[in-house]
Amino acid sequence: MNYSSLFITSAILMLVLILHTGCANDPSSLPEHVRNSKNLVVLTDHNPTTYSFELEKEVVFDDSLLIERIHDITTDSNGRLYIAGESWGKRQVHIFQSDGSYLDSLGVLGTDLGEFQSIDNIQIQNDQLLLFDRKLQRLTSYNLSDRSFSDTLGFNRSIDMEEGKNNSLNFRSEPVARIDNANYLMKFRQIRNPAYEPNGILYFIRMNRYGENQQKVAEFPDVSYVVGDYAGSPAAFSLPLPDQTIYHISSSNKLFAAHTAEFFIRSFSVEDVSEKNSYYFPTDRFLLNPDEINHPRFSHNRQLLKVRESANYPEYWPLLYSIVTDDLNRIWVSKILEDRENLEWWIIDDNNQEVIGRIVLPISKNIAHIKNNEVYTIENDDMGFKKVVRYRLK
Repeated sequence: MNYSSLFITSAILMLVLILHTGCANDPSSLPEHVRNSKNLVVLTDHNPTTYSFELEKEVVFDDSLLIERIHDITTDSNGRLYIAGESWGKRQVHIFQSDGSYLDSLGVLGTDLGEFQSIDNIQIQNDQLLLFDRKLQRLTSYNLSDRSFSDTLGFNRSIDMEEGKNNSLNFRSEPVARIDNANYLMKFRQIRNPAYEPNGILYFIRMNRYGENQQKVAEFPDVSYVVGDYAGSPAAFSLPLPDQTIYHISSSNKLFAAHTAEFFIRSFSVEDVSEKNSYYFPTDRFLLNPDEINHPRFSHNRQLLKVRESANYPEYWPLLYSIVTDDLNRIWVSKILEDRENLEWWIIDDNNQEVIGRIVLPISKNIAHIKNNEVYTIENDDMGFKKVVRYRLK
């Protein structure tokens, strides 16, 4: 298939039979933590019905910005695109008109008001553009009407540990989303030395701007590291596709999250802090061959190669890659294929709790935003810099 052509076509899209837990052939065969989840829907790929659609390329958002990384994108009611871009010495939000013409930019690298060290999430709410800075632990807001600076809120907060939890653990707070004018969703990541603690904990907590009225929404594993030997001392590094937690906040204030080690998506309301639907698909992971990682990529650095050769690797690659939701309450989750160059996207209707279809796209065309049946992907240009491309879902 030629992915650079006008149309990206999936010849086979499947309507997947949905079985609830009570109707599953053998619920006892499911992992215990899956069986214990609320409102479980077990997905199977039996009795498929063929369905096909196309992604028609519409607009490329680029304008020679030389963006090295794009952390998040979103659109407003007028179809303008907002890109959280990172390049050498710059942290900015780039704004494009719907037709692809460049409009404006916001913010600079720094620590003063209106400046950023990172722009990790973008949210539009109540005619305001909200930019979440993980490194500075704060939220900066702009007025959408004239793109003027509005306010900055700091979120250097501590977490109220649950009874029975290890109170000796330290966590760093990171703002994720604004729920309403008074409450926010925070991510608390365990502070650890990955060489000695390769696995950590991640909490999603609802709280107000002062850190009060904390309510735990969900708990997941943090990103996992691989540990090797560096001259007698442990040295940690991350795989190109690590086991980690992926998540997305929908427009209806639901948190969809999954650990990449299994196809198990859980959803939570961040408004009333309750667990909603869970989706599970039993499938095998692909074996990880350490030789593919160790050679020849790091052969120029003998010590670095020794660290990787001495490491204890996981037996399998992750199963999932990313997750995103659209304005029609559909969940788009990408499953890593054996070649690790392509992703199989599953589209799940969260209203009817059924799979609409599946489509295979290269990993270099990662879907980051869907609205009004327009699909926005983050891709590389001819020089290797990042750009955003909009496709029409037909």
